[in-house]
Amino acid sequence: MENAAETWAALKAFSEGRADFADCLIGRTIGTLGCAATATFDRIAARLPEFVLVPTPDP
Repeated sequence: MENAAETWAALKAFSEGRADFADCLIGRTIGTLGCAATATFDRIAARLPEFVLVPTPDP
């Protein structure tokens, strides 16, 4: 475990049902690395403040 604090914060977000654990951990990790946000097509991951939903065109 590289950073226990990030892992615990990700586990807390995951336990609150905000997104899957991998997305929660990615979100916490990018935040500590100084990234403003990560673009995603995943609507559930976009609930996390570290992610930005990429709009898709309507069919």
